[in-house]
Amino acid sequence: MALEAIKVENTLAGRVLSFGGRFAVLPQTDLKHTTIHLFHGKADPVMPFQLSVQAAEHLIKLGGDITAEIEPHVGHTINEDLMEKALDYLQSHIPKRLWEEALSSAPGKGDIHPKA
Repeated sequence: MALEAIKVENTLAGRVLSFGGRFAVLPQTDLKHTTIHLFHGKADPVMPFQLSVQAAEHLIKLGGDITAEIEPHVGHTINEDLMEKALDYLQSHIPKRLWEEALSSAPGKGDIHPKA
């Protein structure tokens, strides 16, 4: 539901973590205000992991901020490895929109040495 909700209101959430989920219909525009982290078990008998792979590839083409973790031998569940990866993303992944803001407001916009 969170994936569909951000298509309607992209500023609803800064990040969405989806475990074994999918979009009902892939977005047609970049979800530039939301970082999406997809987590999926490769052995999921309920929701094929390829749906997460397709969504990630599609969103990358649109310019979206997306990560995808496919865990072998995991079914339709949240296991300890996926949870650890999710926590790692929350603690270390800097959203694309923040990088772009920082770069656009930096003195010299990418110059190594500021102009005197």
